[in-house]
Amino acid sequence: MGEYKTAVVILVVLLALYINVIVTVFYLALISSITNKELLQEVFNSIWLSLVTSLVSTTIVIALTLPVSYFLSQKWFRGKHVISSLFAIPYILSPSATGLILLIFLVKNPVGKLLNDSFNFINDPKGIVLAQVFLSFPLALIYYTSLFRTIPASLLEVSRTLGFGRIEGLYKIFIPLLKPQVIAGAMLIFARAFGDFGASLVLGGGIRGRTVTLPIALFLVNQYGDLALLAYVLAGYVMLAFALLMFMNMLER
Repeated sequence: MGEYKTAVVILVVLLALYINVIVTVFYLALISSITNKELLQEVFNSIWLSLVTSLVSTTIVIALTLPVSYFLSQKWFRGKHVISSLFAIPYILSPSATGLILLIFLVKNPVGKLLNDSFNFINDPKGIVLAQVFLSFPLALIYYTSLFRTIPASLLEVSRTLGFGRIEGLYKIFIPLLKPQVIAGAMLIFARAFGDFGASLVLGGGIRGRTVTLPIALFLVNQYGDLALLAYVLAGYVMLAFALLMFMNMLER
């Protein structure tokens, strides 16, 4: 323990500061009373919209990512680093920059205009899903590619011996074997989508009663200066994040 003394001291100080920051929000929520019921209802609506769009985008991202990640984890080919880097760009850019890139594509590019005319992405919940998919895909690709690299070569050989094709083996052997880690990855994707502000605001437009997700609602509540409601919603958001992280940690045990 002595050799870790410095690390333990830093951990305790950081933990005390961190808890103090979090507890302040909960304390304010407990001592305050909410008077703006209409705004509270809008916040509840935004939570529902965030849950629905995040679930849809998470499903799309997982369906796209699992086979691509498995392929990238098992195969080496010329240009692989270039492709991986291209897909990872939204992971580095700010969400608002990613949203603006998508908006320009949908407005100025002929293919983008055709897609927007067909599916009506701009100022619509479908635009929020598109933004969340674009933002979450790089995270999913990095996570699942790293996960599938841990599959032992002997297990790959067993899969082929049993007569499974590469993709068939992925879905029938490897994903069931790695189920806790795959679920943990899905929760990471969901959290990334649920917490997006910038890209969802740019594509969705932040239209009240239509395209306001929870992060956008928090921004609006702050703009209205309703500190009691802000603390109330933030406390619920923190509890949701804590529950999500606890579940992920339990999966990794």
